[in-house]
Amino acid sequence: MLFSLTNPEVAILMMGLFLFAVLLGFPIAFTLMAMGIGFGYYAYYDPTMMEHLFDNRIFQLFVQNTYTVMDNNVLTAVPLFLFMAIFVLTDGCRPIGRSIDLFTST
Repeated sequence: MLFSLTNPEVAILMMGLFLFAVLLGFPIAFTLMAMGIGFGYYAYYDPTMMEHLFDNRIFQLFVQNTYTVMDNNVLTAVPLFLFMAIFVLTDGCRPIGRSIDLFTST
């Protein structure tokens, strides 16, 4: 290893870096992704098994996890739900709103 840290020290370092990055204004999702890759690289670092810089197991795990999330059919609804919300907020459903008002006013 480059330098040896105990598990609590790594956890405190992760929390400090997370708070620092979020307070700088980086989005939380990108911050967590970058920290996962960075600390995963540290966790799986083994100079005897690595032929080059990107020959770390964390990159294979990252691609596999990304494909698993994309393959999840339930998460397909998230962009469609956002599209529906944008459509409704830009007066895309005004006739539906009027008909509901007419139906409930009598």
